[in-house]
Amino acid sequence: MSSNDVAGSTLSVTQSVTLWTVFLPPLTDIKRYSPGGNPDFAADVRHAECMAIATSLGLSVVICTLDKTWRPMIAWLAVTMVMLVAYEYTMQSPGYSATLRQVKVN
Repeated sequence: MSSNDVAGSTLSVTQSVTLWTVFLPPLTDIKRYSPGGNPDFAADVRHAECMAIATSLGLSVVICTLDKTWRPMIAWLAVTMVMLVAYEYTMQSPGYSATLRQVKVN
């Protein structure tokens, strides 16, 4: 593995994570607003997910083209899957307000 492979993969990972944090709100905000009860907020988050995926994919393709290796794409795929699962899991879990409502009912 050459230094170009490592540099390209590192750039792909760091910029992919950065793009996810730029386009999407923090996970704590998603949990707080409980997207299950707010379909507009959930749609906004999913649109932002698409933008983060598309932009980071484009960046990884450019890096792969310049380095002539496929390793940055594997790094991009790993980061994208982790971030997508984290955001979707958070969106499916009940928010703070829903949890408080359940405690008051019981």
